[in-house]
Amino acid sequence: MTSQTYDTGVIQTASNAYAFIQPNGATNAGFIVSEEGIIVIDFLMTPSLATRLLSEVRNISKAPMHTWWIPTVMATTFLGISILFFRRLLDI
Repeated sequence: MTSQTYDTGVIQTASNAYAFIQPNGATNAGFIVSEEGIIVIDFLMTPSLATRLLSEVRNISKAPMHTWWIPTVMATTFLGISILFFRRLLDI
């Protein structure tokens, strides 16, 4: 059996477009930096991964995050996005 390797972490896929790839491809997300701010696509399956995603977004840009797109309605997505609500409640 052949094992395939690929890059993980933040990978720039196009001008101002980034993928956030996790080991084993279990859960992935992305974000686009536009003139208006940042569009975040998906929030991964756990609050800790979502927190890492938001940290990586901030490493690329300090622009406001104005849109959060949830491409699938699954329990795992909502576990990750829950971190957004806690951050807003706690103002962190």
